[in-house]
Amino acid sequence: MRRNGLFSQLTRLLLLALALLLTCSAALAETWNLSSCTMDELLALRQQVDAAMLDLARTVDRSDATLDGLVWVSNGVEVRINAYEGTATEVVIPAEIDGLPVTMLHTGVFRDCKTVTRITLPDTITVIPDEAFSGCSNLVSVNIPRTVTHIGHWAFKDCNKLQTVTLPEGLVTLSSAAFQRAEGLSGMLVLPTTLTGLNGYTFSRCDDLSGIVIQSDLVLGDADMSCSSLELLYIREGAAVTFGSKSTFEAGLKVAIIPASVTSIHEDAFAACNKLVIVTPAGSYAEQYAREHWIVCNTQDYDQYVAEYEALLAQ
Repeated sequence: MRRNGLFSQLTRLLLLALALLLTCSAALAETWNLSSCTMDELLALRQQVDAAMLDLARTVDRSDATLDGLVWVSNGVEVRINAYEGTATEVVIPAEIDGLPVTMLHTGVFRDCKTVTRITLPDTITVIPDEAFSGCSNLVSVNIPRTVTHIGHWAFKDCNKLQTVTLPEGLVTLSSAAFQRAEGLSGMLVLPTTLTGLNGYTFSRCDDLSGIVIQSDLVLGDADMSCSSLELLYIREGAAVTFGSKSTFEAGLKVAIIPASVTSIHEDAFAACNKLVIVTPAGSYAEQYAREHWIVCNTQDYDQYVAEYEALLAQ
């Protein structure tokens, strides 16, 4: 790592010296009226050197280096973590390496790392890529920085000891099977208000989750919430959730609090939920849906339910 960084610094110093020499040459040419090289030619040459400097700065650090087991690569502007080859149980990814920001993780960067139990990510990254932590069967805790807007396919699949996860405001998309079979997740999961996309089987087989709170306009489907212990679905006021084409929920779902803003529920969305009560305002689409599909509907206590869960969320 030190050799890689030293080579980078020496290269930059040499390039800077060359640029200064060319600048001085241009000034001398103007002063002495050298006929062999015009000012335009010198300035054009300077521009070419500037472009070459930028290109070289982006390539001089392309060989992999390691830092505390993290295999990283730089393009001279930013750093990507390519893999982890260490044996530590707790891993902290720094925000900077050799003075450059760590902005990217490679696909499958920690895939099948069985020793890692805790990972700390910097707030310089915006994407958790496909399979980033897939198969990390002993991973208990990972922070998802507020800067992350996208979580890739199978990112936390089979992280069956992952106990809690906080999805930050600013997260826009959760790709297919992102948390599939993360069986240790438990309690109430609150999806951020910024979330716009779930892409199939997102939380499938997270069988210790007891509740899901949805706060944004989502399309649910393809078994996104097929969790055997899930008992509560709470959709907050104003969220125009669309229930997709496949049976999304399992038989354990007992209460679905659905506001009037929901106007589309596929006929099979709750097909497996034979103990379900839909709590919704009188006259809502959800009330009509419940009656047409022989689902118990409670309109009298909707305001009370909402008040109780809003109080919980405010804590």
